Amino acid sequence: MPCRVYPLELTMLNNKRCCGSSHGWLATIDEKFVITWVNPFKDVAPISLPMIDVYHSFKNYTEFNVQKVTLSVDPITSPNDYVVVAIYTTHGCLAFIKAGQEFWTYIQDTDHFGFIDITFLNGLVYSVTCWKKIVCFDLCYSSDPWGRE
Repeated sequence: MPCRVYPLELTMLNNKRCCGSSHGWLATIDEKFVITWVNPFKDVAPISLPMIDVYHSFKNYTEFNVQKVTLSVDPITSPNDYVVVAIYTTHGCLAFIKAGQEFWTYIQDTDHFGFIDITFLNGLVYSVTCWKKIVCFDLCYSSDPWGRE
């Protein structure tokens, strides 16, 4: 099968960095750490999430404080039932937000795993650590964004 290239102008990426893709959506982040999901292939509104607090755990700024984000399911088919998980800071911290929530929930990494990759499978989050271990999470709703409940 011949390779085909389709020209596509992504004007929504102006002054933003791409930090993930999932289910046909692209995740962008701006200089204020606001993550926005856009779907350049469908005529749907972007999904803007609240600012992720990259300074809570570590105060140093780097361009790549949000390293990767991913979606649990396609927000078009499950508009009220998706989850976004993010790896943030150079130390590989983890946070998540569910559809409709107004704040991120930050997972306390007491074992200092340092997460480097994330994916969803069968409703669970699987993350690879910098120590080459796989950690599985069942994300539940929390009313405390710092996970102290």
